[in-house]
Amino acid sequence: MGIDFKTPGIHHIALRSTDLASAKRFYTQTLGFPVILEVENLFVFLAGSTAVGVRGPEAATPKGETFSGGSLNDPLGLTLAVNGDILTANGNDGNLVVTKPNGVQVETTLLDPAGAGVLFGLTAVPGQGVYFVDDGTNTLDLLH
Repeated sequence: MGIDFKTPGIHHIALRSTDLASAKRFYTQTLGFPVILEVENLFVFLAGSTAVGVRGPEAATPKGETFSGGSLNDPLGLTLAVNGDILTANGNDGNLVVTKPNGVQVETTLLDPAGAGVLFGLTAVPGQGVYFVDDGTNTLDLLH
């Protein structure tokens, strides 16, 4: 199902890092983005007109925990579901991978059998579902 979706841009993005100090150095010193807010376990920088928030790890996340491997296969897009799960679109196999905040992958759903880099954008909309971009068909699709 394609949707004629128009937007003037992205207002903000949230990321999580296992090493907040290294992430801050990368985004501010290496890439040169300006920090606009900094509080404990969070900093926000501007990338053009988009605010990007970067948080450190949650206390419940084991030290050294990473969110790689398992069903992840060239992840190209991610979003947070309403329930806090992390939804990742795989580029190589067309799957959507559901990962709990503690890093445990709990579900894999085939969104596009073509795979090979066709899935990339994801956003969860409460009461509607998950929208994803399918570059193979040049559509914005809805997963309920």
